[in-house]
Parts: sequence; C-alpha cells; structure tokens
Amino acid sequence: MRIALVAAALACLACSAPPPANRIDQIRAFVQAPGNEQASVLWLRALGVEALEAPCQGKFAEILHRPSTSEKEADCLFTVDGPFAEAVLVSRSAFEQLPEIRGLLDLEAVEAYVLWSERPERVGLKRSEAGIEIDADVAENNLILVRLPFADGWAVDEPARLERDPIGYVLLRPEQTGRRTFRLRRAAAAATSAPEWTAVEYPRIHPEGVVQPGQRYLVVYGENFTPGMTHALVDDQKIEAVFSSETQLNLQLPAEVAPGPHELQVETPAGRSHALTVDIQAEDRP
Repeated sequence: MRIALVAAALACLACSAPPPANRIDQIRAFVQAPGNEQASVLWLRALGVEALEAPCQGKFAEILHRPSTSEKEADCLFTVDGPFAEAVLVSRSAFEQLPEIRGLLDLEAVEAYVLWSERPERVGLKRSEAGIEIDADVAENNLILVRLPFADGWAVDEPARLERDPIGYVLLRPEQTGRRTFRLRRAAAAATSAPEWTAVEYPRIHPEGVVQPGQRYLVVYGENFTPGMTHALVDDQKIEAVFSSETQLNLQLPAEVAPGPHELQVETPAGRSHALTVDIQAEDRP
C-alpha cells in the first residue's frame, strides 16, 4: 500500500476541517500532521503502508529510508520496513488478547496490534469488477485481515463473518477450515459508530519494569508518569506512591496483597496504563 503525504495536505490540517469520518481517516490525518515522528512510523506499519510520498525535508527525513532523491524535488518517496500485504492470515487467539487501542498515542496497544498484524502468511487476493476474491488455506486458529476500510461497506459470499478490526480494517472470520475462496463485494456503507480518537499520552509500564526489593515494596519503571499525581492499582485497589517521577514509581504494598500473581496498573490524570501481571514474591525468612 502506498499513500501520498504532500505539502498541501499538511497545510490543510491547520485550517478548520470536519473530523475524520472513520478510524482509518483519523490515523492518516495524524500521520500527515507535523510532529510525533516515531508514533507516525508505528501507525504506518499498522496501516500496512510500504511507501509514501512526503516532503523531502519533513518529519520523515531522518527516520525513513529514501531510495533516491533530488535537490530539486519538494516531495520524496520514503519506504517503510515490514512484511506488508493487502490480506494476511492472522491468529484468532492472539486477536482475542489484543489490548484496546484507546487513542492515537496509546503506543503500547498499537505495538501489540502491529506485532499481531505483521505476518508473512499472505493469502491470494484478486480484484475484479465484481469485487475481491481471496484464496486461503484456513486453519482452526486463523482469521483473515484484509486491509480495506470496513466503513466502505463490504459483504462476503462464502460462509464467513465480516467485522471491523481494532483500527478500522476488514476482519474476516471463516466458518470452515481448509482451502477456501472468499468473494467480497461492495455493500451499503457501514455505520461509523466508533468515537473519535484523541492524542492522549497514557502512562505505560515497561514489560520488564517491575522490581521487588522486598515483599512489601515495588519499584515500577515506565513512561508518561506525572510526578506527584501518579498512583498504582493492584487488582483495582488504589495504592498511593511513596515516590514518583516521570519514569519511576515506588510503592509500599498493604498487608492484604498476598504473594502470587496480581494485575498492576499505573494511573495519572491522563488515564490508566494497560494492566501488567506481576508475581509478588513471599518474604524470605531466616
């Protein structure tokens, strides 16, 4: 997939315009807007964009590859690394475990989506006047991600169900396994009921960022913490921090938090982090 991000599109974002009609449009508008360079590249991978045209000296100049350029050109072709295809087999069980993407800067959830969707198992896809034909060898745990906007309106002839994936693409749920051919055709446009995303920077706990120096103490490392205004939740029980910075939270656990697995979250004025399961160790006794 290839999209164009030209100077005119960037300028248009400064004027008052109606909000994007669906999630795909929201993501593209975010990528086109100035700033948030690394987050924009992550969203390009989520969209499955393998190349884009953008201003040569713009936001992608230092972070994306340019196969060729000319000093006289205003716009350049940039490429994005990734195994992209219009349709891929994806894991049904992993899909059920994806965290909700709560906004354009909920990068922990976007990274999980990218990990799920960047699969090498491409399936055959042919376009015709009648619609789109997809050939796939479907296993029990397979879904088919089709990088077409769900909001455009689609129907399927083969026994299967269509639904909206977390960012607004078509997700096909086969009802039978084996070699199958699915025929997608245009139908009435789908209602866009998903609320508009915002660019809130949610707190995030690093995957290996919880240290337990003692049974009743936890040190939590992450990002987007708010000093003096951040607390933790253990199994939804609020625990005030004894120390907090932008990247660290020190906690003293109450006695009722028993040894064993618990769900840990961090909460700031912006919202809560995604939950992380931590294993509280029993106190070593001499």
